[in-house]
Amino acid sequence: MAKKINIYRGPYHWFLQYFFNKRYIEPINLIRKSLNKRMNVLDIGCGDGKLTSLIAPYVKSVKGVDNQKIAVEFAKLMSKNIKNITFGVDSGISLHNNQKFDVVTSFDVIEHIQKKHVNSFLKNCNKSLRKKGILILSTPNKRDLRSRVWGHKLDKKHYQEFDKKSLEKVVSQNGFKIKKIYGVYIPFPIPNIEHFASVIPLRYFFILLIKLGRYLPTLSVKLVLLAQKE
Repeated sequence: MAKKINIYRGPYHWFLQYFFNKRYIEPINLIRKSLNKRMNVLDIGCGDGKLTSLIAPYVKSVKGVDNQKIAVEFAKLMSKNIKNITFGVDSGISLHNNQKFDVVTSFDVIEHIQKKHVNSFLKNCNKSLRKKGILILSTPNKRDLRSRVWGHKLDKKHYQEFDKKSLEKVVSQNGFKIKKIYGVYIPFPIPNIEHFASVIPLRYFFILLIKLGRYLPTLSVKLVLLAQKE
């Protein structure tokens, strides 16, 4: 089963400040050219619905599911005025629907799934897609620049973490062809320096590091993978 990603006390992703918000929503900037108004999207692990809501303007419809009922309630509340979006409770490991989608997205979820269930999760993503459908997922990179300098420590909320090679391998083994991997944010190798990321003029330096991640995924804190169902 999936670990609970966070105990939601509020829809906190909707209130992130400047740098932290820019970094959080960067995956949408990276994938939006792969979306179009004919597409129906399933967002697995939608949390409070912030990223789900940002997908909505680019597609025909989007359904967000999460294993936490409270997160889904926050998502419904915060997205109540978006007409082409729906939410429901589901773990993503045994998806309880027979609907086929053009795109399945899953942002920062796979690392919260027990190793023995990762293949089942990806197979269910595959089954939920139409022929030639697109899988988009993001996950922390255990080999980012800072980890290479100081060593990597597994986040206590995660069952496992991936680097570019291991992520490509597990996705490819479950019926997908890798199309592209982007990165999000190259961390300057000073721990916790992001506390200064909103200070002018430093904020422009940190925004540049977010953008540079697109071209240097192996050094970035987050990997964003696009794959197509074979």
